[in-house]
Amino acid sequence: IPYTLPTNPPINRVGYTEKQARLLLGKKITVLKLNSHFTSSSNLSQKTTFIKIILDNSNHLLGFHSLGFGVEEILIAIVLLMAEKKPLHYLFKLKFSHLNSLQILQHIKQSWLENNQKQNHIIINLSQTLFIWKRE
Repeated sequence: IPYTLPTNPPINRVGYTEKQARLLLGKKITVLKLNSHFTSSSNLSQKTTFIKIILDNSNHLLGFHSLGFGVEEILIAIVLLMAEKKPLHYLFKLKFSHLNSLQILQHIKQSWLENNQKQNHIIINLSQTLFIWKRE
């Protein structure tokens, strides 16, 4: 059940916490943590939003937590993705109307791609080592 606490800044949450996901799946989770800085269009002040996204090994969403402004639209999209059991990359295909949401989404995408490149790089290195070892 998603919820938003109307504090200053607001707190948003849906799904499992990191601790709950680790108890459920062990080390088979990925946690993306990021700080997103953007300029508010209403008063041109700098805003910071802290986001934590919890994924399983197949990049399905297990949890989403945020502290900051401009995340409500992304929270709704994540709730829909979780309900339909879609992986995170479907989030990047959606259209958002607020500039803040687009900026935050760009940070999420960049962090997710960097994380996937690290994992793919490890797999490629291991497979190259295996092929060299098998050749010898």
